[in-house]
Amino acid sequence: MFFQPRSLLAPYLSNPGGKLALPEGDCCAPFLSGACVLVRRDLFLRLGGFDPNIFLFYEDDDICRRIADAGHALIHVHGAVARHARSASSAAKPGRIFRARWHQAWSRAYVSRKYGLPNPAARMLALNAFKTVLALFSFRRSVVERYAGSAAGALASLVGRTALGREGLAREDAR
Repeated sequence: MFFQPRSLLAPYLSNPGGKLALPEGDCCAPFLSGACVLVRRDLFLRLGGFDPNIFLFYEDDDICRRIADAGHALIHVHGAVARHARSASSAAKPGRIFRARWHQAWSRAYVSRKYGLPNPAARMLALNAFKTVLALFSFRRSVVERYAGSAAGALASLVGRTALGREGLAREDAR
């Protein structure tokens, strides 16, 4: 895992600009990014692995929270290097942005509910539906997909759809 300067599950970690301020040595961290995960297998299995309800996004926040809640340290190792090209694992094609934003909104609402945080789905739906309407005037498909995907993911969360159901990997009633 690599250092993550903020997390949905740690509102006390404020980093509004999203600036990455790396520590200058090994250190314990409240959350780590799951782009490169190194965790003892026995611990991972004991905690139940990744939450099977999460298809994309926030699975790293969730597992970090469960590791910390189980009394284990999350350690950023400064000398370890892994390369991760953000958004490079899938080719650019129509609908990709919509799908990613759908999952991001859905997972944010799911993880918020799981940990007793306020459910952001209604607010995300309203804000992103409004932004979608405005984006239509830009005639830029990627901008419309971005906001429409977020609105659709938030709506899906509110009406009880599942991320795995959206992907055709589970029945919708198997929650």
